[in-house]
Amino acid sequence: CLFTAFIALQDIERDMGPTLFLPDSHNEQAHQEFRDGMNAEAFLPGRPTALGLLRTGEASLYDSRLLHRGGANRSDQFRVLFYLTFCHVDADAAEYGNPEAYSLL
Repeated sequence: CLFTAFIALQDIERDMGPTLFLPDSHNEQAHQEFRDGMNAEAFLPGRPTALGLLRTGEASLYDSRLLHRGGANRSDQFRVLFYLTFCHVDADAAEYGNPEAYSLL
């Protein structure tokens, strides 16, 4: 499995469009339901969500298969995060590539 960490380089406030995570969406069934709906507005209603409000230096660590999106930044500041994705040294990286997302793997 791939994991991603978003590390806040500044406080990420609600009006900056923090990342919206959909818990328990890291499976094929959730991905298929999303593809069938073809947009977040059809997929999101009634699903639990978690908002990535972070203070400087805090991090969100999640399974990279988890469905997530950034919101609209309605503030007068840039939203600055450092992110990295990693996997176990013995993992088959080719298995995790996502051509639809232009993954580098």
